[in-house]
This record gives sequence, C-alpha cells and structure tokens, in this order.
Amino acid sequence: MKFLCDGMLGTLGKNLRMCGIDAADSNEGMKILIRAKMEKRLILTRNTRLRGRDNVYFIEADAPLGQ
Repeated sequence: MKFLCDGMLGTLGKNLRMCGIDAADSNEGMKILIRAKMEKRLILTRNTRLRGRDNVYFIEADAPLGQ
C-alpha cells in the first residue's frame, strides 16, 4: 500500500518512511487528488475539503503521536 501525505502531515510521512512504508509528501493543494490517482496512492490529509472523497483518509489528530 502506498500513501501520499499532504503538507499538514509531513512528520507522519517521515515517520512512515522510517518504518519502511512507501509514503510521499505533497504540497500541491487539490492537485494531490490527481497525483494520488496517477501514482495509485491513498491520500492521508487534515484538509477538510478532501474529507469524504474516494481514497482519502482524514486524520483528525493534531500531534504526530496521535496520528
């Protein structure tokens, strides 16, 4: 499983990569949807505008330990 973390989840993406998980970062705003589809990745985000879309997982926790 491959992930794409938005700009608000940079630390989470870094932690996932340290665990050997394929997690890329993106600061492209709504273009993250296109990139995720092209690269067949699941989006991890705190952006409420992306909540409820296909292949998007909304992360509610603010602190990296809660994510």
